[in-house]
Amino acid sequence: MNGLFSIGTSALLANQRALATTGHNIANANTEGYSRQRVDFSARQALGERIGQGVEANLIQRFNDPFAGARLNQSQAELAALDASSSLARRLDALLSSEAAGLAQPLRQFLDGVDALAADPGAQEVRSELLGEAQTLAQRFGQLQSGLDDFKRELNGRIGDSVERINSLSDALANLNEEIAFSIGTSGGQPPNDLFDQRDQLVSQLAKLVDVNTAEQDDGSLNVYFGSGQALVVGNQKQTLQAVPGATPQDPTRVFLGAGDISRQITGGELGGVLGFRAEVLDSAQQDLLA
Repeated sequence: MNGLFSIGTSALLANQRALATTGHNIANANTEGYSRQRVDFSARQALGERIGQGVEANLIQRFNDPFAGARLNQSQAELAALDASSSLARRLDALLSSEAAGLAQPLRQFLDGVDALAADPGAQEVRSELLGEAQTLAQRFGQLQSGLDDFKRELNGRIGDSVERINSLSDALANLNEEIAFSIGTSGGQPPNDLFDQRDQLVSQLAKLVDVNTAEQDDGSLNVYFGSGQALVVGNQKQTLQAVPGATPQDPTRVFLGAGDISRQITGGELGGVLGFRAEVLDSAQQDLLA
């Protein structure tokens, strides 16, 4: 009879844990980033006995696909970079093609004035009109250059904001790594699934700012790398990025890791999109304007 009572008790306790896990899943059905969990069961068997001793609940596992998560983060980084660069390119195109700020109309009027003067070099009125068109064109060049300088200053501020958010997320990830490692070490190996979900959410947010790769360690902590392999978070330690402004407001803000300028090594996420647009599109447009 004692064996039957023991088996029954083990079944009640194990399934009580399973019901609690099911209730936890239901309660978090609308929680962003939550991964459904399940209890793993195994048969109990006493040493030296052939007769089973009931059931026991083992680890509570979460339904999570690391490969799919990594691909999602990569796609988010690519999408964020494309969104940032395309929206900035549309704004630049609107600035350059605008009738109020672009060069097309005053340049056309200036060239028409040159043709008119070539056809009648001695006409004083034509000369005066050409001088007026030249002054208008010069003013438009100045206005356009000023608009591009303002655009660059805005990008500098946006880069600084992105770096601050990356540093904040890195700090939160390092703290979570420490909490996860401690939890696993003091719970007999039971995975802290809710903390894992929180960490995955932070990595997802980070991927929208910069391209990231991750590697899980034996203690449950997650190392995070970005760019061409620079370590951003290792265990409970994190690297701090710096947005270093140029000598003047028009100079580009650079991203430094320690003493190294890593601006050209950041290719994904919103930050990579902004840096890529500035280097490949905006700087080129300003050089063409001054050429």
